[in-house]
Parts: sequence; C-alpha cells; structure tokens
Amino acid sequence: MDQQTGFRNPTELTRWTKGFLYASIPLALLSVAGSWRNYWWLSNTGEPAPSVEGPLAGLVVLFTVPAMVVGLGSVILVLQWIYRANHNARALGATRMEFTPGWAVGWYFIPIANFWKPYQAMKEICQASLRPSRWWQEKAPALLPLWWGLWLLTSGASGISLTVSAEEAERMSDVIREVLRIPLTLVLIRIISQVHMMQMAHYRTRDPEDVDHE
Repeated sequence: MDQQTGFRNPTELTRWTKGFLYASIPLALLSVAGSWRNYWWLSNTGEPAPSVEGPLAGLVVLFTVPAMVVGLGSVILVLQWIYRANHNARALGATRMEFTPGWAVGWYFIPIANFWKPYQAMKEICQASLRPSRWWQEKAPALLPLWWGLWLLTSGASGISLTVSAEEAERMSDVIREVLRIPLTLVLIRIISQVHMMQMAHYRTRDPEDVDHE
C-alpha cells in the first residue's frame, strides 16, 4: 500500500469537531429529560405522554431544530476528522496500515462489520499517531475500548429487553441511549484531542514545506 503524502493541518477541523460535540451535550441532557418524562408518564398511567402545548410547544420546536443541526453536523465532522486523521498518520510516515482513509469511514456503514471494523480503524489511527514509524508495536489508548463499548451500548439500546410492555421498554431504551450519549461524547472528545496533539507534535519535527495548508 502506497504511503500518502501531504500532511493536512487538522487544527481547524479538530476545533470545529470538538465544538459541535460539546454543543451536543446540553442538547443530550434535554433529550434525557424529555425521554424520562415520556417513560415516567407511560409507566405510571399506562398511556403515552400528552403532547406539549402552549408556550412550551414553541420551545420544543426551538430545541428540535438546533438538535438536528448539531446532531447531523457532529456526525459529518467526526467522519471528516477520522478521514483526515488516517490520512495524516500516513503522511507522517506510518506504513503497513490496513485501513485507508476512505475505509476508516466506510466501515461505519457496512452492516455487521460495523460492530468491530470502525474500532480497529480508530485503534490503528491512534497507534500510528503515537509512533508512525513502528505503530504496530504501540498499545491503543486506554480510553479506546471504553469509547467503543459506549458506542455499542448506545447503538444497541433500542434492542433492550425488559419485563415490561414493548412500548414501555422502547421508552426506557430512549432514556438509556440519551444518558449513554453524554459519556460517549466526552470520551470521543478526549480521544480526538489526544490524536490531534500527537499528530501535531510529530508534524512540528518535520519540514513545514511538507504540509498542505487550508
């Protein structure tokens, strides 16, 4: 596999990615409150929670729009960041990497394989960012298994089975998913920060002319 050239400074992309992820945290907290309300109402009355009316209805709309923007923006930026991080690891001298930048992103969209391939790709990025020359001898960051475990739990929360009605189980899974999303986001931010710091440290020891500035 040919090594890619041209390190692309990830600072601006990293800043935007972390900014959107941080913005998603208070929105997730509001989602937790809404999901808990729906679950509490259903479990105590046996009926779905009534729709919010009056002035609060306007607030719900105001919350929904930025939540959609931040959610979609976070996904796009994280995937862009993964692509860039893989590219830069190669530009810094990492060879023998199994995952190309495209497949480091693409595996998230392949059913079944997306249970482990994205983790392997991110692990490779972290190792190559730590020591590009002999990355395969490095251990993955301790936070990486935690991040992936939270990701799998968040993705699989909708399939939770409880000794309650199907509708009540669905409402509880909504609460669990939103609660898990918060530590998942914080751990991902930390991993992104560590990879960015390691790549920039390696970059500063290289010839500035080898860098593609945006």
